[in-house]
Amino acid sequence: MKRPHVTSLRYRLEAKEWAKFPDPSPVEVHTDLFDLRLDNDIVAVQMKEHHSTGDSAREKVEEYLRRWEILSALEHSGRPLMNFECESVEIVDLEDASSYSRTRPVTTNLPIPPRKRVLTLPTYPATPDSFGLSEEVEAMWENYTAYVERRYPLLPLAYSCYTLLLYAVGAVGTSEAAVAADNLCVSKNVLDALRIRSSRLGTKSSARKLGTQSAFRSPTSEEVRWFEQVLQILIKRLGEHAAEPKGKWPKITLAYFPKLPKL
Repeated sequence: MKRPHVTSLRYRLEAKEWAKFPDPSPVEVHTDLFDLRLDNDIVAVQMKEHHSTGDSAREKVEEYLRRWEILSALEHSGRPLMNFECESVEIVDLEDASSYSRTRPVTTNLPIPPRKRVLTLPTYPATPDSFGLSEEVEAMWENYTAYVERRYPLLPLAYSCYTLLLYAVGAVGTSEAAVAADNLCVSKNVLDALRIRSSRLGTKSSARKLGTQSAFRSPTSEEVRWFEQVLQILIKRLGEHAAEPKGKWPKITLAYFPKLPKL
């Protein structure tokens, strides 16, 4: 081809075995870069800007789709509900309308431990128009996914997310937690509780750190769920901040989460 141009891409929504979308309505998304329609688990994308290669077009589209995958997980228990598989990319020659090609990429996914309860949703997950990605959001999500896949211990994960959150908004160190709290519309009490519990809980083999205030016990099931809920909502908030750094959102307080006894 002399002047290749990507006109469209096709993806398939692959629901995880613990997620069902029995009869969802179609979803349409219109951006400056492309128009997208999801219907019957097929994503049809029409490109608006010029791309001469499938890789270039896919990079733009899949950044949006990845945001969609992450947000859907954060809003529903923290486990991935779906992923998008690229089925084809159509390219035409701008100098010869009769000349076109269609490629079929091959993709793979890492397995995630199965879940007994199946989540049935009446609609497709909300689109990520107010949720962005930054290096810190990506890192927090990748670490959280590693925890879900049982590859990352909970307590080091919790403290790592705490420090990444501070770093993302230019607040480094516990004395700067108030800065992060203000920028993200999060109560400082939430951040302090995350830091303290992730530092004091744990046995000699599982603790993030040991000291005079260590509890020398593993988190209870209620504490595990508390950590999970806190991390999910903080990753989501950081994604909202990445999309709109000066945005204002409902304040996240300890009342959002189950009440736990003092350590």
